[in-house]
Amino acid sequence: MAAPLSSPSLLLFIGSEPGPEMSRRGPQWGFGRRVFGYIAPPMLAAPKTPPPRVPAPGDSTIDPDGPRHLPPPEVVCVDLVQEVAQATGWSVELVDVNNPGERAALVARYVSDNDVLPILVRPDGARLEGAEQFESRTVRRFLRRR
Repeated sequence: MAAPLSSPSLLLFIGSEPGPEMSRRGPQWGFGRRVFGYIAPPMLAAPKTPPPRVPAPGDSTIDPDGPRHLPPPEVVCVDLVQEVAQATGWSVELVDVNNPGERAALVARYVSDNDVLPILVRPDGARLEGAEQFESRTVRRFLRRR
């Protein structure tokens, strides 16, 4: 178990993927800008555009600093944690392990190659790991044990 956090907030480690969001529905995260927004359903969207090209594994044409998105299971986990944290008075800091920037030290301290994302870490060092652990009841119980 890692050493306790020095800040009173929760850390939620997630793993974004390069490329635009593949779906026209659901949440989309703007990394670097710390903006959370929703995309309009297709029937409300402006003129039809061709779907984004799905990159092949190892495709070198993807801009690493370009748009990023979360896999759908991680989007569900982020939404759940933010909802429960807000209701229980916690703040949540999202840390993208695939694009950590200035948070590289946090990634090195709390995430190893064998860990399964997402990972939620409390200030005392306790953690929830893997999308299957992120159920409403489990997250609420985890956040009550300060």
